[in-house]
Amino acid sequence: MPTVSWKSALKDSGRGYYTLHTEEIGVAPVRLFLTPNLLDEVEDSIYPQIINAASFAGVKLVAITPDVHHGYGVPIGTVLLTDAETGAVAMGPVGFDIGCFAGETRVPTLGGPRTLRELADAGGEHWIFSLTTERQIVAAKATAQLTRRAAALVRVKLDDGATINCTPDHQFMLRDGSWREARSLSPGTSLMPFYNRYAWDGYRLVKHPATGGWQTVHWIVARQGLLGPIPSFPGQHTVIHHKNFTPGDCRLDNLEFMGDRDHIRYHHQNGRHNIARHRDKLEPARLAAIARKARTPEGRIYFALRGTANLERYMHERPEHFRQSVAGNGARGKGFLIAYNQSERGRAKSSEVAHRAYSCETCGESVVGGFGINNHRRWRHGFNHKVASVEVLKHHEDVYCLTVPQYGNFALEAGVFVHNCGMMSASSDVPVSAATPENRLRFNREVTRRVALGPGKVSHTRLKSLTQNQFEAIIRGGAAYYADQYGERVDRTRAERDRLPVDDSWQPPWGGQGRPERGVPQLGTLGGGNHFIELQGNLGTDTLYVQMHSGSRGFGHGLATNYFRLAKEENPAIKVLDLGYFTPESAHYRDYLNAVAAGGNFAIVNRLAMFEQISMAFDAVFGKPLSLVYEISHNLVQREHHPEFGWVHVHRKGATRAFPAGYDDPQAGHPILIPGSNRDSSFILRAADQAHLSGYSVNHGSGRRMSRGAARKGLKQDEVNAAYREAGIIVNTNGIVPIDESKDCYKSSREVVEAVTRAGLATIEHELLPLASIKGNE
Repeated sequence: MPTVSWKSALKDSGRGYYTLHTEEIGVAPVRLFLTPNLLDEVEDSIYPQIINAASFAGVKLVAITPDVHHGYGVPIGTVLLTDAETGAVAMGPVGFDIGCFAGETRVPTLGGPRTLRELADAGGEHWIFSLTTERQIVAAKATAQLTRRAAALVRVKLDDGATINCTPDHQFMLRDGSWREARSLSPGTSLMPFYNRYAWDGYRLVKHPATGGWQTVHWIVARQGLLGPIPSFPGQHTVIHHKNFTPGDCRLDNLEFMGDRDHIRYHHQNGRHNIARHRDKLEPARLAAIARKARTPEGRIYFALRGTANLERYMHERPEHFRQSVAGNGARGKGFLIAYNQSERGRAKSSEVAHRAYSCETCGESVVGGFGINNHRRWRHGFNHKVASVEVLKHHEDVYCLTVPQYGNFALEAGVFVHNCGMMSASSDVPVSAATPENRLRFNREVTRRVALGPGKVSHTRLKSLTQNQFEAIIRGGAAYYADQYGERVDRTRAERDRLPVDDSWQPPWGGQGRPERGVPQLGTLGGGNHFIELQGNLGTDTLYVQMHSGSRGFGHGLATNYFRLAKEENPAIKVLDLGYFTPESAHYRDYLNAVAAGGNFAIVNRLAMFEQISMAFDAVFGKPLSLVYEISHNLVQREHHPEFGWVHVHRKGATRAFPAGYDDPQAGHPILIPGSNRDSSFILRAADQAHLSGYSVNHGSGRRMSRGAARKGLKQDEVNAAYREAGIIVNTNGIVPIDESKDCYKSSREVVEAVTRAGLATIEHELLPLASIKGNE
């Protein structure tokens, strides 16, 4: 069925939701909890993603929540129930996405540049370039795969004119070794550079960012031990021969060690054998090439080393002759050297060297003097590339990425290196009238002084210097361990849970492409994107509330990345990485469930650590404490019992639990937290009798109606800022609204909640209006 006609196949159930049955979907029941207006807004692109969700092994139900919008693999706003005994544990429906590149993106390999699409189509392992923690470039094994279909893209343009088309969430390595998503890059941002070029003689060179020194690729791989032990040849220097006589082709099977004289002899013999008829042309060309080489910096070094070796051999083989030859050299040379330096010719030569012009290989600028060019490179460029612009592209493309298990990064031909959440609500008895404009700004300042904001930021809290053992204890023990070890500053009795169980035998998959260890210093940080802290007024009680949305940060992202790769390795038939899964027979099935739980525990402690800081900030401004209303996780897969489908694994992507009173769970009847945009109402609901129809789940927000790229292009910053000022909403500490998180980017929260109540999934308990908003966008 064409995607443009899928809505015509919908049937109104008469119970507040639509059902969808098509040949592509198969027998899995699909329920869409939408009002007619919300249905009109839904993009046609979610239909193929609904098909994806219905295609997992053992699927029992696909429920689409009212905030649905285009995701990766499956829609954001998807609840997927699979059989707990035989069904798949899917990865895309747990709310994580991997950044990727357009298929024509070129990657330097040992054999020369290839596109990601070519590498993926070829299959198998490829040798590419990675960067070590010591900032040295090395060769590394990688596998390529298609990761998403029809993905939204941005174009990152560098200061040398190179462009990179990638998904907005793909991470780039900065010059200091940290990482930043493409959408958060700004003009002037310095990226970790990958410089490679061909020398005059065809040999391939790369520059190490740590030193700025150039090295031939064939010796890089040799010194890594990839060609085996480096042998010695009696009376000769060891060199590396390129078997196909193409010096830029450094594939491992094209390289072998030789002695230097054997190497020269082999080339002469091979040349006479294959191209004898060109001998008369070759010799003048060879001599001219030697002369050109001698005039280059590399050539001067080469011949100096060669001459030194010849001289040392002469000194060793004929010592008496050497001593006679050099006797009195110092005395004879001293006068000549002084005279030359004082002569007009000598002074002219010294001046010429000092004022010699060099062309900067990065920007092309001509700089005088050796010291000048070195300082220019260091201070103007820092041996790096800089971002010139980031542009949102209108079209969508299938995208690809590389898995580099050992180093977790790879170089692009463009010259750079590239690489779970929940809600909390708290109340007070402070009247809304106390939140004067001055106090709203004070609250934001007090919070941002205590809580680190933005992608990649590290914690200001007492968790900022954890050892690996302490960190592992937290991701196993959650809030229970945290309170036991560090003391509990706030009452958490109204939280959904203290921890998710993690098997003692499970070990975090450190390293790899995901590098989950980058999350260790991020406990107690907000993050970016749609994560927020918000001061609110309760319309019913006329008192102040605070809501927060944050999750498992770089740790959860890293875990998911590594398990996506494992799923692909285990099942190469998976064409799109976002659709990875594990079945009960998989060796990684239990490990993945443990990883989800560990990420959930990180998120619980992350919110708890921030709540402590937010509570202190609130008390500092308003003189009274906050009381936890509820804290709940999003984007998890959990084993639950359903009256219609039995024991199932419930995957919630952009969704949250909704257990009504009477359900067999300690938290039955819990509050449901649904935030709106930061210029719209948020709601606290209670689950109702019909919540089972959606797998005991509802949306976790109001849902995007405008992409980040469209927002940056279509909205005007001054107008958005003015609208928030007029509404009396203080944003951060400077009043600048993150434009891709502003009200126009989101659906009406009231209309979304209407769809929930219309279907009998929940009832409204509180409506909260924003007074001050804190966002971590950069």
